[in-house]
Amino acid sequence: MAGVLPLSFGLFKRPQGHGYTVVTVEGENPYYPVGRGSRPRVSLLARAEMVGSEGDFVFKMQRGAGIHGDRDGIVHKNVLATYTHIHALGNPGWASALVRNAVAYRTRRSG
Repeated sequence: MAGVLPLSFGLFKRPQGHGYTVVTVEGENPYYPVGRGSRPRVSLLARAEMVGSEGDFVFKMQRGAGIHGDRDGIVHKNVLATYTHIHALGNPGWASALVRNAVAYRTRRSG
């Protein structure tokens, strides 16, 4: 919507995804280690359209659909954008990764 990521969006009257998904982290990103699995949820009236390449994704969908078929999770700098809803309580390492990234950013800015 702001042009930061290689995506465009469409809005629909009916949900474009609904229920629990299963993802595996396959690519480097600021929040989740490669190889980690998760069970996020999807329930959206919007649908993302891919503009970039499939190599931009860090999640492989084992169940459900992501931004581009069985691929989800686009990383740009310290932003991880996903079609699926990732809940912090279901991913305990997320909070410490968020703090670690914030501290690293502050250190770089003040250094």
